[in-house]
Amino acid sequence: METRIPVVFSTDDLFIIPAYTAIWSMLNNASTGCFYDLYIMHSGSLSERSIEFLEGIEKIYENCRLSFLSVDESQFEHVSLKEGITVSAMFRLLLSEYLRNYDKCLYIDCDVIVLGDVSVLYATDIKENYIAAIKDCGVQYFYEKNREYAETIGISDMRDYFNSGVLLMNMSAIRKDKLIKDFMACTENVYLYADQDILNRCCQNRVQYLPLKYNLFRRFYQRLYLLEHTDFGGSELEEAQEAPVILHYAEGSKPWKNIRGTGSGVWWEYAGKALPAEIYQAVRQQAERSEDKGNFKEVIRRASLHKSVIIFGYSYYGKEVFRILRNLGLKQIEAFCDNNPEKRGQVYEGIEVKSLQEIREEFEDVFFINSSQKQRSMVMQILEEHGYRKEVIWNYDHLAAGPKEYMYYAILDQRYYLSELKNIVRMELGMNCDSWKALCDLVRHEEYRFLVDKYFLESWALNPDLTYEEDFHDQDGRS
Repeated sequence: METRIPVVFSTDDLFIIPAYTAIWSMLNNASTGCFYDLYIMHSGSLSERSIEFLEGIEKIYENCRLSFLSVDESQFEHVSLKEGITVSAMFRLLLSEYLRNYDKCLYIDCDVIVLGDVSVLYATDIKENYIAAIKDCGVQYFYEKNREYAETIGISDMRDYFNSGVLLMNMSAIRKDKLIKDFMACTENVYLYADQDILNRCCQNRVQYLPLKYNLFRRFYQRLYLLEHTDFGGSELEEAQEAPVILHYAEGSKPWKNIRGTGSGVWWEYAGKALPAEIYQAVRQQAERSEDKGNFKEVIRRASLHKSVIIFGYSYYGKEVFRILRNLGLKQIEAFCDNNPEKRGQVYEGIEVKSLQEIREEFEDVFFINSSQKQRSMVMQILEEHGYRKEVIWNYDHLAAGPKEYMYYAILDQRYYLSELKNIVRMELGMNCDSWKALCDLVRHEEYRFLVDKYFLESWALNPDLTYEEDFHDQDGRS
């Protein structure tokens, strides 16, 4: 007899591409003899285009049926959500009422790639537990930092804290004990991780813990030695290392936005097979453009084609981009330009501040670096009004080009460590080092210790928990 497996995903229009890729990966690795009842929970505003796109999966795989569950999101309008968590994440709290014909179901987040057969996961005997889930490996890794949060959400110990991205839900037990009332009552509280904290609070002592391989965070993909000091067992870590079933991109910028992250290559491999070629190319190009915002190689190439480089804006950011470009070897910087007459005539490291009129009279074949952050568009307009084409203007985005957030470096693929650290040392110090050991020794030097905090080096380059090859090969290309 064919086994029917209900699997629920929750999405909106902005997450359609990863949702499609996640579902495709699951069906691509599904076992024979199973039929998948796929349910897409959404707020009711999912576009016809998105619905039609997802329905295309039924034409590829005959062992599935796709249905859409529209949820009234107004019942969650009072919920305080941290950045990165959407209201659709709350919908899983209502599943037992929406799927009353099932005793249990799988819930899987859309930011995953399914690498194995989930029918084994579904077959787990959940007994009288409300939920079967996997301990949150990020929380376990930083247990000491997170341990006090248990009191905030009302659980006994954060070692018991699970991640809600992959759940086997005992619908009949949840309905029997009217647990949805408890879920909804908890939405009145302010929790950091919203639905996840609510599930941990309301389901505590009725949770069956599953092996790590079913919800492995991308940070630890092929780096399971990072979790050796946690409660995850040795055989469990070995199994997750050798045969992960679900790879979860729960931390840091998603692979469709950051191609340099650990495990991003896996997502792109599956996306390349799942998505129509034109959609794949569009998503890939967008990711590469996003990466190039923080890459000075292209601006140096473009600026080097011109006789004179002018930095528009004599400010902190103007001086910052001047220092970076000079350290990276750009030699054509001739002047600063600023609209403020009080700044004109000032000199910074031999470079004078001039008016735009003076720039027009003194320099030809000019390439502008627009260092303005808040008035970027206005500066662009002024330059264009004076006859300078967009092609000879580059906007310096301090947030994109400067030090990234902690998580960018924490999930950085080790193949990019050497190129990343080389670039930091060149930008900040104007020094060239090709040896990994020389670079690490340099940033450990007391004079340059400021780089350790600025670029979170102890989370990657200088992290004592990480294991490295004797040296790294330079990997500046795409993953």
